[in-house]
Amino acid sequence: VSRRYICHACSSAKKEAAERVLEAVGAASGAVLKGTEDNYTFMGYDSTSLTLLPHSLGEVFPAHLTHRAGISKTLLRLMPLLFNRSVRPHALSNVILAMHTEQHSRDYIRRERDIQMKPILNAKLKGVMFSDFSDPKLYGGFVPSGEFLQEVYIDWVRSVQECLNKEVKKRGADTLHWDASYKEPKHLCQHHGKAIFRALFTATNQLGEIRLQFHVVTDGHDQVLRALAGFRDTLRAYGQQDPELVFTDNVTGDRELFMSEFSLVGLGGGGGVEENGLEDAVVGEHKVLKAIEQIDLHVGAMRDMLQPTDKIFSIDAEWDTEKDGRGNVTAAGRVAVIQLA
Repeated sequence: VSRRYICHACSSAKKEAAERVLEAVGAASGAVLKGTEDNYTFMGYDSTSLTLLPHSLGEVFPAHLTHRAGISKTLLRLMPLLFNRSVRPHALSNVILAMHTEQHSRDYIRRERDIQMKPILNAKLKGVMFSDFSDPKLYGGFVPSGEFLQEVYIDWVRSVQECLNKEVKKRGADTLHWDASYKEPKHLCQHHGKAIFRALFTATNQLGEIRLQFHVVTDGHDQVLRALAGFRDTLRAYGQQDPELVFTDNVTGDRELFMSEFSLVGLGGGGGVEENGLEDAVVGEHKVLKAIEQIDLHVGAMRDMLQPTDKIFSIDAEWDTEKDGRGNVTAAGRVAVIQLA
């Protein structure tokens, strides 16, 4: 790909390290030792040298190399999109194999057409049989295995881990959706049959991206403060604004917590116009409807009433479920309760 060259920085560092070792050995033995000149050289396609090229020219290199092979960066950039959508490496290998064999068939047909055309121009010309797909000396249609694709993907992730961590931290959160799950630690995080944690807290932004996730051993807010403080400091370190709204299913209990951590946060349970520009939510009269006609009538009336305004209403549904001995949901019943507010 490029000529071999000498990295003077690496050579100087190696020379200084060798001199320190010789001095230490000489001081211990009382002898005077001398080293030999040795320049460290490496190829231009080495991953270390690619990052040193000016103007990000290393990104133009078309492949990600392993010890004895390599993979196209076009396929490498496609792997995270597929793996994040539950496409396994073995399935990707089968897809590549199908695409390559299809291309082999097309090349075979094209070659046969060329053979048919050659006698028209010269009757003495004879065609050669097209090689098999797996012929190592001719066509050489080798396809990487699922294990190889997985190893390359893991190696690539390790090489860009620092950049990925910074990119994740750069994701903002105009709104924060706060929720606590008690099933995950109860059924998965166990030691000798006993749960280690009490709950798993998860906070997502307006795009559904997870911005905060951690376990707690109790429901106390004292275990949440450190995580929220770290999230707040990360937002401000990367120039992001504090969340303007926080959605939680325990407004009364979480109100003081979020108000103290974020300056612009708003909660549906209160705050006042002076603090966040939102009016206090008022729980008024409510009706219980059971007939389908009554439900449709009231929903239509609410829609017509709220359509010319900027007000909204929320919906929630509940239904019975059946679980097995391990606590996994095996069946779900019909919707039993629909709540509109």
